Amino acid sequence: MAVLILSFIPLATMRGVHAATAPTGIMIPLYAYPTDGTWTAVIQAKNAYPTVPFVAVINPNSGPGTSQDPNYVAGIKDLQAAGVVVLGYVPTGYATSAYSAISSLEAQVSAYDSWYHVDGIFFDEMSNIAGYESYYSTLDSYVKSLGMKYTVGNPGATVPTTYIGTLDALVIYENGGLPDLSLLGYPGHSTSNFAIVSYGVASPGQAFLTSSSSFAAWVYFTDALMPNPYNSLPTYLKDEVAMLSLVPPSVTSTTTQSPTATPPKVTVDSADLGGNPISGLWSTAQSNGNPIAGGFTPFSFPVVLGSTYIVCVADFRSYVFTSWADGSTNPCVTISPTQDTALTASYDTGASGTRTTTTSTSTSTTTAAPTTSIGSGGHRSD
Repeated sequence: MAVLILSFIPLATMRGVHAATAPTGIMIPLYAYPTDGTWTAVIQAKNAYPTVPFVAVINPNSGPGTSQDPNYVAGIKDLQAAGVVVLGYVPTGYATSAYSAISSLEAQVSAYDSWYHVDGIFFDEMSNIAGYESYYSTLDSYVKSLGMKYTVGNPGATVPTTYIGTLDALVIYENGGLPDLSLLGYPGHSTSNFAIVSYGVASPGQAFLTSSSSFAAWVYFTDALMPNPYNSLPTYLKDEVAMLSLVPPSVTSTTTQSPTATPPKVTVDSADLGGNPISGLWSTAQSNGNPIAGGFTPFSFPVVLGSTYIVCVADFRSYVFTSWADGSTNPCVTISPTQDTALTASYDTGASGTRTTTTSTSTSTTTAAPTTSIGSGGHRSD
């Protein structure tokens, strides 16, 4: 079975149906076999929190397979009886591969409808290149012509605004770790158009779930890892659903959300010992043990009120961190911002011929400059 990417749906699965008062929903990739207990666990979680919209994406064989499987028939009926919306998985090859022909994909959609009576289709391997919008609109129309109600596409990344509306929802983030929410805003578009999928996450935490709901009406976080994070459930599934049940419904009604409308942000700057600005030193941020952002100074990321963050900076070649503006000499600093916050890291650049070395005492995180960064490490020369 292929490793796939998912998308989610409201209980009343029609385009635009996720109303202003709708809670944030969870999309679950059910890429396990129906009889292994995973599907039962999803039903139990739905029964425990019936107000949280659930979507499950099922994938018999990187598509519907070549024949009907009775265990899928029974499992899908059980999910739907519990109030879970079920989508069938169909890969589209980014609209350019040998198996991207519309006729081939429509045949798979038809098989899902006749064999399994699913509620809609999840189109994986979706292109985000301008020019293929009508391709996906055609697929959407075919799904609806068969009486199914909901479609989701997974480019796994942000898309041109011309793609919004081609399908009912789009997965605009599918990756390891928590996303940098400041990169996901689509001002003027309802959050019901968007979904977020993150794997390798110890736990998103209530604050991040609440914040992410201002950008996407459908989310899924799991601590499972590659090569296939979707053939098992998060160890904290019920806790995740419980947190979603506490997200204020009004959050998902924000149709003009933009990065500037988010809670406070933290900005990390760097300077030499004389206070002169330096750009291009690598900095990272994490919350609840999960990386949420990283970039070269000056670097900013949005924060959620009441949350705690660990911000770290890295040395690079002759640039050695010495202290923060408050005198702290640990390259990793813990903060709980209540407003826009500026952090400045001072570096000994070696220009004076002396060198101050700093040893971190932090055991909470390890920061390293990415090997693929400009300058082959943690400093970028502009």
